[in-house]
Amino acid sequence: YARRQWSLADNGFLKYKYLYAFDKAMIQLIKKARGFANKKPIQRCANDGDQILAFERGNLLFVFNLHPHQSYEGYGIMTQAGKYQCILNSDAPQFGGFGLTDDKVEHFTHGDEYCEFDLEWLKLYIPARSAMVFKRS
Repeated sequence: YARRQWSLADNGFLKYKYLYAFDKAMIQLIKKARGFANKKPIQRCANDGDQILAFERGNLLFVFNLHPHQSYEGYGIMTQAGKYQCILNSDAPQFGGFGLTDDKVEHFTHGDEYCEFDLEWLKLYIPARSAMVFKRS
């Protein structure tokens, strides 16, 4: 049977403490997000080959790279137009990551002839095995 062993997060020799820290940060983020539970998630990208999943909920964009070793530079996700700031990143050192992205950089969408409705392209660097949350303003 499977069960959570919370004691693993307390073991300094294991990396579960980083997973626990990210889990806590994600829960805090969701608790602070105004009306999060009232908004439905909208899928923005689901690419099985690249193993990228992205969805939007309110003004938050969740981006997951589940590929074990492939990072992507300039990966395009069609989403609502605006300015995006990374507010949570599993690749940050405090979560056991390598800190490969600069979370202070503001990302802007841009349109082209292939854009649908009010959506534009958001181009991102997405490290392998990472999860990021962006806030649109």
